[in-house]
Amino acid sequence: MASWKSEEQLAMEERGDRLKIFDVNVQKMPTLAEVTLQLCNVSANANASVDAVDWIAAGIKAENDQ
Repeated sequence: MASWKSEEQLAMEERGDRLKIFDVNVQKMPTLAEVTLQLCNVSANANASVDAVDWIAAGIKAENDQ
């Protein structure tokens, strides 16, 4: 902890390249569009015909319930 505090103080005083100690390594998460596209591709390949039948059946049921 003490070594980090001394590095922090040195970075705040000298600036420049010393500020790199504050950089955080973050893994970029996929965007909403990328996730949606991935889910569409998986479901389209896996259960396309079953999903279509379910969708049509739900539509017919909703129409009959009205």
